[in-house]
This record gives sequence, structure tokens and C-alpha cells, in this order.
Amino acid sequence: MIPFGVRLRLDFRPMRRFFLLMMMGIAGVFCPAIDASNYVVTDYATVQDAVTESFGGPVDLSTQTIKIDANQRARIERQLGSRWPVTSVEYKVVSKQGNRLGLALILDEVGKQYPITFCVTLGLKNDIRGISVLTYREPIGADIRKSRFKKQFLKKSTLDLDQLDDAIVPITGATLSSWAAVTVVKKALIIGALVQP
Repeated sequence: MIPFGVRLRLDFRPMRRFFLLMMMGIAGVFCPAIDASNYVVTDYATVQDAVTESFGGPVDLSTQTIKIDANQRARIERQLGSRWPVTSVEYKVVSKQGNRLGLALILDEVGKQYPITFCVTLGLKNDIRGISVLTYREPIGADIRKSRFKKQFLKKSTLDLDQLDDAIVPITGATLSSWAAVTVVKKALIIGALVQP
């Protein structure tokens, strides 16, 4: 029995995901299999295009790498709520005429079956400047590259990590790709917090 005045906070997000995945599994049993050899890899943008769009003009990019030790990885995995077995992450420092503007991270995340390659750009305050789909490998769900979906991420920062799952409305028919985008943004914000001065 719960004492009077005590509030319970229940988190139903894992149950929603379980239910959705369970329904997709049931649908998969009754639907014919799709031939994976017919999937087309579609390149939508280059890294330079994505960064130029986010920062409003031509910029300079320099590649750097951050090494991630076991303690940092454990902290990252706690923040993500899932495993991410990485030992290093490559990122690009964005600058213009010697002035640092932010970061660009190129990360892969699995959609329904195949990895989607994203470019996430961060400003100096570790806020999202833009997210672009560089390469899409699924037969459906490419609507996540449209601006009405991507606008939801703008100005999000590490302060929004816990609410990001609920704050982003997924695209109908591209739910798993939408979740992949959310996961990539979380990873970018976490890495950005480790890297930004």
C-alpha cells in the first residue's frame, strides 16, 4: 500500500516500444518476406553539404578523434539507456576563418534492418544546429530526412536528453528510422559534451 501523499512515477516508454515491436513481429509473420537484395542504397547528401546547410555557408572542417575509456563508455551507456561498444569517435571541428563554430558528427544507427548514416551538427553551446540523412539503406521510411521531422531536433541540448524520446514525434511508417534519428542525436549530444571546451 502506498502512503497518502506519495506520488508514483511510472515510465511506460519501454512498454510502448515492446508493444510496437511485438505488433511488428506479428505483422512480419503474416506478411510475405521482402527480398533484401532489391534494397537500394540512396545517398542524399555529403558531409560538406550537411554542414554548409546547418551553418549557413561554406565552412572549414578538420577531423579529430576522441578516445573513450571504459568509465566514459559506462557513463555514456547509462545516459543512452543502451549499449554502445565504442572505443573512439571521429568528429569534425567546424570553423570559419579560424573561428570555431561547432562540431559535426557522422554516426550510423540501424533503422529497421540496415544502418542509416546521419550527420549531426552542434553549435558552441552543444545545441543541435541540424541533422541530415547522408545515406539511407531501407526500402521505406526516408521521410525522416524531411524538414518537418528534422525541425523537432533544433536547439535541443544535453539538458533535453531525458525528454528527447517523448519530445520527438515519429514519422508514420518510419517509426524505427525516427527512433534511430533520436538515438543518433543523443549520441551526438553526449559526445559533444565530452569534446566541446
